Amino acid sequence: MIDLIEKKQLFLIDKTKKYLEEVKNKGIDTSKSSLCYLNTYSPTPGFAKILFWLKEKDYIKKSVSLFFQHIISIIYYSNFTLINNKKINYKKIIITWGNKSDFKKNLFHDKFTNISSNKLKDTIFFVIYLDSIVPNYIPKNVVLLFNRKQINFVFFIKEIFKNILKNNFSFKKILHYLSVQTVFAEIVNQNLNKLISKNKINKIVIPYEGQPFQNYLIKNLKKKNKDILTFGFIHSMLPALPLNFIKKDGSPDYLFLSGNAQKKLFYKHLGWKKTQLKVIDSIRIKKKIKNDLENSLFFAMYFIDNVNLLKAFKKFL
Repeated sequence: MIDLIEKKQLFLIDKTKKYLEEVKNKGIDTSKSSLCYLNTYSPTPGFAKILFWLKEKDYIKKSVSLFFQHIISIIYYSNFTLINNKKINYKKIIITWGNKSDFKKNLFHDKFTNISSNKLKDTIFFVIYLDSIVPNYIPKNVVLLFNRKQINFVFFIKEIFKNILKNNFSFKKILHYLSVQTVFAEIVNQNLNKLISKNKINKIVIPYEGQPFQNYLIKNLKKKNKDILTFGFIHSMLPALPLNFIKKDGSPDYLFLSGNAQKKLFYKHLGWKKTQLKVIDSIRIKKKIKNDLENSLFFAMYFIDNVNLLKAFKKFL
């Protein structure tokens, strides 16, 4: 017998598929819409949508708060620049994230692929840089997308009016696109195009999470060059309800998974074809577990209810 939790999971998977199809038919670009990034583990407008479907307690209050946060955050996204964007003929791009600590001994070590920049001579590492201080040395095949995070009210106001005018005052479209996630998707796409215009790229690899910037850039790349092959790989444990991995516009051509159970989940419930799914050993997580992880507790990335978490922890003790 299917238990209550499993019923809710299947309900939300079915609801998400129908929702994505409905909004697409209404002219919404599901690849860059913040309301189409339906994840269950971080505070986003898509998460607010899930709370609405489940009629969770105080979901209206939580939803308004999340939307407001994602709109206000646009104020910090005016000053992105590409660093080390030189004209060298590369064939592949790995799109990843990085910190200053990933740059050592004149190399960049990508913690998502476990590969250093000197190992792939024909590949560019397009690094969404997360720190405020740029490394002293950047390898020639590493390009940083760097945000100086300056408060810019003019940019903020312009983005709001641009969104309103571009979408012909359609409240529904404005709601989908007026978010820092959509703004960031457009920024990444614009800067990646600058890089690709200098190189003959035929393959793109990305640690895939179904984020708007990932789907939007893949969708636009395929529009310009349908022969570009796009590969995503799952770099961590799947969430209990992986709605963000449901196949939609901008999903990679192929997805690398870490087990047959994941493969079954993706083609049975998340809309992927078997031929698009490849099972490999985890690229990021090694099989050998360090002893210092014994007797440890692992928590979620984001807590909704700290009081209940504390009660559960006390009960566990």
